[in-house]
Amino acid sequence: MKYMNIVSISLMWMSLSIAPMSCAEKEVVNNLEALMPDNNRIIGKVHCEGKGLEGVIVTDGTNFCTTSYGGFFILDITAESEFVSIVTPSGYMADYSSGSPEFYRKVSAKTESYDFNLTRYFDSDDYNLIAVADPQAKDETQFGQFKGAPLEEIRTTCSVLADLRSTVGICLGDLVQDAMPLIPKMKGCFASTGIPFYYIIGNHDFNASLSGVQAAKDFKSEFGPLNYAFYIGQDLVIGLNSVLYTTNKKFEEGYDEETVKFLEYLLKFVPKTTKLYVAQHIPIHRWWKDSSIQNGDRVLDILDGYDVSFLTGHTHVHNITRLRNGIVDHNISGFLGAWWVVDVCRDGTPRGYEIFTNNSGMRSYSYHSVERGDDGQYEIILPGQSERNPDAVVLNVWDVDDDWTVEWSEDGVAKGPMERTMDISYRYAVTIKSAYPDHPSRYEPNVNKHFFKAVPSQNAREVELHIKTPFGKEWKETVKL
Repeated sequence: MKYMNIVSISLMWMSLSIAPMSCAEKEVVNNLEALMPDNNRIIGKVHCEGKGLEGVIVTDGTNFCTTSYGGFFILDITAESEFVSIVTPSGYMADYSSGSPEFYRKVSAKTESYDFNLTRYFDSDDYNLIAVADPQAKDETQFGQFKGAPLEEIRTTCSVLADLRSTVGICLGDLVQDAMPLIPKMKGCFASTGIPFYYIIGNHDFNASLSGVQAAKDFKSEFGPLNYAFYIGQDLVIGLNSVLYTTNKKFEEGYDEETVKFLEYLLKFVPKTTKLYVAQHIPIHRWWKDSSIQNGDRVLDILDGYDVSFLTGHTHVHNITRLRNGIVDHNISGFLGAWWVVDVCRDGTPRGYEIFTNNSGMRSYSYHSVERGDDGQYEIILPGQSERNPDAVVLNVWDVDDDWTVEWSEDGVAKGPMERTMDISYRYAVTIKSAYPDHPSRYEPNVNKHFFKAVPSQNAREVELHIKTPFGKEWKETVKL
């Protein structure tokens, strides 16, 4: 990678504007172009309302530079460069009238200048980041289901939140299930929310008839580069490809060398004090195997010292896992429920999405279910309903983290924390058996770690369950025995 300090060159451009160039201005550009080897460097400008924006990061995925005074840049590119993209700065947004933000330009020999015209977008540190995992429609029938209650619900949520603060969405992969013609249709649906929506590639978003890098062509034609970044408030969202695709639906879980280098070089421009959201499809740490994906440890090393929240999908179940100091993975359950058969995921999480919020410096997150909104935060399993814990009241709290408190009382007497346990969702087990009695093994309930148990005394009349988050939310519920 080559870093470029272009301040001295850009001073030659200070008189340029986005208006048609005068003869003198054209002479300046010609002089600049004479400094550049053919096909090795490109020029461009980042501006808003006629004013150039200084300090904006520009990249072809391999090489990086920043815009100078006046918003101008000169960037080295390679023969393999497909896109030139910017890291959209805080308080601005690229045009998203096409359905997703156009923060990139396709590399073309015909392009004389790669210009990015941004608009103002909530010049504030407050924001909502809506993360949706695995809509995964495989045909028109499932697409029709997606367009029903799930889409209408998220539209309503976006409408409410967008009136309060900067609101941006991101789909964490598997937009479709190997159904390339549905990609633009799904894109159009998310565009109807009225907010900018970004996209991560998932293993089902590759064209199964193609191989290697070519298999991503349908996705790239709609959404641009697989690795990118943008600011929301003062925090940085980084989108990464975590799928090593071969062909015919076969893939490995991990990062290719291009992705690792993109992250490494990008962060050279990002101070350690910046909060990072790293959005990708496959979790960096496979909690179900207790192992990292390929090159996962390298990526964690690169991120060392940052406050990082991974936003991931792929598993269709919900888990929060602390990886290293300051690094947490929010593995978000599927928006499709159990493959559009029932409206609950295999771990009991109702289909929905996660909302990450910064409100006056207070960062928080909250799961929002399609059917139950903000009330769908837990499941109570009564004594006798759990095969693993038959004598216990079991509480399934899918969005729980280590700094939450989950406590109980018996007949008004406080008993302290409930005991963490492994269990399955009673609701899901009953629902899938009723809806799909002969379901294949992949539909079996997921044994998960976000369960808590309390064994009442033999003569106890009731227990009270109390859930409290570190950011002020709490729920209480009394269970009659």
